[in-house]
Amino acid sequence: MEALREGVLPYRRLDIRRLRGEWRGFLRLRVGDIRIIFKLDFETKTVYIYHIHRRESAYK
Repeated sequence: MEALREGVLPYRRLDIRRLRGEWRGFLRLRVGDIRIIFKLDFETKTVYIYHIHRRESAYK
């Protein structure tokens, strides 16, 4: 969490990727078979979570 407070994402420690196409501007966190799609607002220090789904249905 310290990295989020500083405005730096720990890409190598967590499986976080930027999404493209229709989901441009969003990030996804992979935790096993689960995908968490979210946005970060560093100005307000807020994490907006949009979807939490299993892999096969996360991007639909």
